[in-house]
Amino acid sequence: MRKLHNNHHAPGLEWKVLRKMPLLLAASIFIPGLMLLISHVYPFQGLADDIVRLRVGIDFIAISIFFTAISFLIATGILCFTIHLMKGPAYVADAYPLNDADEPDFDETKAP
Repeated sequence: MRKLHNNHHAPGLEWKVLRKMPLLLAASIFIPGLMLLISHVYPFQGLADDIVRLRVGIDFIAISIFFTAISFLIATGILCFTIHLMKGPAYVADAYPLNDADEPDFDETKAP
């Protein structure tokens, strides 16, 4: 197999997404953390059982948002890396010119 020189695919959407990954990772950590911080610092009014139920509900929502965002980012990162890997240099195996490439022979005895 020989390598075709200067035959690379142009970088596409995968690089734009990979460059935004740190920002998306920070947002997926910051937003649920902010939800947890506000729910535990903000003084809610009402019955103690209702306040505990509200805070536990907010905790579950924040944790589920965090794990959903992280799993999405991991899957997207793997996808972008795979696309980048598949766009590597082109290789040619058994490249040879065909004699009848422009006009193939037509055998009338084998016609349907």
